[in-house]
Amino acid sequence: MRYSLHLLVALVALHSTSAQSKNCRKLIGATRNNDVEVVRNLLDIGTDPNCVFNGDTDPRTALNMAARNGNLDIGKL
Repeated sequence: MRYSLHLLVALVALHSTSAQSKNCRKLIGATRNNDVEVVRNLLDIGTDPNCVFNGDTDPRTALNMAARNGNLDIGKL
């Protein structure tokens, strides 16, 4: 029983982390494309604005990407 509970907790945590990683990637992509509405929607559903995506983009945070693009509207969200 204890093993099953640990396994269930691990699976839920893994799913949550995977979803957050996808949303982080979407957030940084939307920021790179200056898509304020998509950024706002992702933040509204709980995407961490301070998330770090370790992908092929540089910078790896939404705020850094907004600053690089000079997008003050996204930076204020």
